[in-house]
Amino acid sequence: MDVALNGQPIGSTGELPESGVMHRDGIRATALVERDLKFDASLLHPGENVIELTKHVRTWTDGVLYDYLRLELDSERPFVP
Repeated sequence: MDVALNGQPIGSTGELPESGVMHRDGIRATALVERDLKFDASLLHPGENVIELTKHVRTWTDGVLYDYLRLELDSERPFVP
């Protein structure tokens, strides 16, 4: 899945595992996947920021469901807006 922040590409999650999550397949267990993407904090601006997720799929079952996206700052580096 490709990820962009405020219209600027910031990276990709790489390959994600195949699961039955899109068609609610009760036979297979869904996998919890966490990916870290680092980006320059200068891409953030005051007010609204937009994160875009683009998954290149072959069929309707080749998708992603998510509960939340988490944004964390590196506490070792000072944040200067």
